[in-house]
Amino acid sequence: MQGKRRMGIRNKTALMTFLSISVVASIGVILGYFFGFHLLRRTISEDYLKIAYLLNESMNRIIEEEISDLEIYMSNSLRVKSVKECNMKYAGMEKEAIGDYFGEMDEKWPGISESDPLADEYLNNRSSNRLKMIVKKDMGIGEVFMTDKFGGLVASSGKTSDFYQADEEWWQEAFHNGEGKVFIGNIEFDESSNQLSLPMAVPIRDVSGRVIGVCKSLLNVKRFFAPLESFKFGSTGHAVLVDENNYILSHHGIKPMTTHFIDKRDFHALPKKGNKWAIITCPHIHKGPFFVAYEDINHPLLLKRGMRWKIFIVQDTKEAFAPLNELMLQFATVVLSLMIVSVFSGFIFGGIFTIPIKRLHAGIERLGRGEFGYKMDVKTNDEIEDLAEAFNEMTGKLKNSTTSISVLNKEIAERRRIEGVLRENMNELERFNKVAVGRELKMRELKKKIRDLEEKQKRRDKGMA
Repeated sequence: MQGKRRMGIRNKTALMTFLSISVVASIGVILGYFFGFHLLRRTISEDYLKIAYLLNESMNRIIEEEISDLEIYMSNSLRVKSVKECNMKYAGMEKEAIGDYFGEMDEKWPGISESDPLADEYLNNRSSNRLKMIVKKDMGIGEVFMTDKFGGLVASSGKTSDFYQADEEWWQEAFHNGEGKVFIGNIEFDESSNQLSLPMAVPIRDVSGRVIGVCKSLLNVKRFFAPLESFKFGSTGHAVLVDENNYILSHHGIKPMTTHFIDKRDFHALPKKGNKWAIITCPHIHKGPFFVAYEDINHPLLLKRGMRWKIFIVQDTKEAFAPLNELMLQFATVVLSLMIVSVFSGFIFGGIFTIPIKRLHAGIERLGRGEFGYKMDVKTNDEIEDLAEAFNEMTGKLKNSTTSISVLNKEIAERRRIEGVLRENMNELERFNKVAVGRELKMRELKKKIRDLEEKQKRRDKGMA
């Protein structure tokens, strides 16, 4: 039996301890990673949405500040006076004459240089010089110029492509039939400044609030979005500004309006998901999947123009979920340590557990050798102690049974002896009976012979008579 045993209870105990801890730990790791992943993802998305919201508010403030600065610039008495003076030129002129004047100026304007006396009147007056200083001081402004209430140029920081501006959408929106309102247009390439610009126009008002002209400013997109491009966290976290057509407006190292941010289907599916975060791949910009959360820029002037910009907070998923991976690595290390400890503890406790079993085994071997009176002393307060007590009870019964069997065997032996004696006597009696029967038969034959002789003698005697 010893040779057939492949694994002892001690080894089995160690193995079961190891397997139990392994199964529980594995389930714990899986559940921990699952719930930890969802918790971290929700936490990250909430944090990123807060960042996107703050950047959104910052963008709204920047837009409001640019509008406010432009309105302040145009509220200066010198520039108001310049516009009023230009408006006075058209006093007494018929509408048709005014139109002919602007047509003539629009025809001449593209062909003259900045040094031409005609251009000098509009590019080097006091208001123009002040506008040049504003552009030089504020690097976010690429160009700024003023028009009168008819759309004619009053002053400019640089030579514009056209003299007459009232046929432009931005002018009509800003003048608004003399009521005046702020205009913000889509990002465009401006030939005058030779750069991508965000057009902005505000009405010029006199002290009474009456609209007397319009001022247009071209905000340098690169400078305007510089705060977004400089925003970074971690090694891969950054902000991306995207327009309603999925074109990148602001991203470090990417020219605005030249590259799509993500796949069009993914972009248009974002609002349908109900939440404002996703894990997306964008191989032409980022390697591997990245986590994004976004916020819509909700400035009313942009929304009115259908400019639904989005600020995306972007980070590589490996970095975003690095805390969870580190936690899982630490947890796995703890689990591995527990498994190693479980093996040794299994051997130790398995050895302690097998001591009473070994006593039972030794008792059974002694019982097999005929020691029916052997009693085991096992105190474990469990089923093994119950088994030992049952064993002791069994040995006691076996001892009693063995005594009864010995007496019975003696009685059987005595009976067998008596039966042997009886059998011998029966054999002797049988031999005697055989002898007696033989003699009786012989006596009967003799008696018969005697009778036969007597009969013969009687017949002989009769014959002789």
